[in-house]
Amino acid sequence: MINSLQQPCLDQNGFMSIYKIYSQIMISRELNKRFGTRVKDLSDPEKCVFLSWVRILDRNMPEIKITYDIGANDGFTSKLLSIYTNNNVYAFEPLPEFIKYKRDSHIFIQPVACGDKNGFLYMNKDKFSPSSSLLKMTGIHIREWPNTGTGMKVKILVNRLDDWKRKNKLPYPDLLLIDVQGYENNVLSGADRVLHHTKFVWIELNF
Repeated sequence: MINSLQQPCLDQNGFMSIYKIYSQIMISRELNKRFGTRVKDLSDPEKCVFLSWVRILDRNMPEIKITYDIGANDGFTSKLLSIYTNNNVYAFEPLPEFIKYKRDSHIFIQPVACGDKNGFLYMNKDKFSPSSSLLKMTGIHIREWPNTGTGMKVKILVNRLDDWKRKNKLPYPDLLLIDVQGYENNVLSGADRVLHHTKFVWIELNF
């Protein structure tokens, strides 16, 4: 049900089906009952996505509070985690102009990329922002996602996560979420102490 509702709920004539309208009403009621006004700014498709996240988090890591979102991109994931935990999310994004979900007192933008050493590197800033990466995009990626592979190189700040956490006196996270387009090993190599104090690590591999 959730996967089908992530798409616009219109039939071939442009009308919502009764079932899908009813489903969205029930999803909204479930989320409103639990999260109250914290979900009021989410659209219906975003609520569908959020409910799928809620079920995953409830089943696997319900006690999380502090979260690091490494590779936050537009901040949507940070927004969902902030709603779920009602606690602080540290959104690591070296291109903070990507972030759209800024109106949240629990989201703290960290304008840096995480890696295995400190310094400056050039990021491949893609027109499809979720595909931006410190690595060169592969041909397989471009074939699977034909709207990617165009953009420009941008100089960005890179820090080891352990060093950034120490310098900025951040709390250790309960959840470390990593979505960095193929740069995962570098992030992990610079995060020994953070990993030692983290309860859960969630890594997306898709590059």
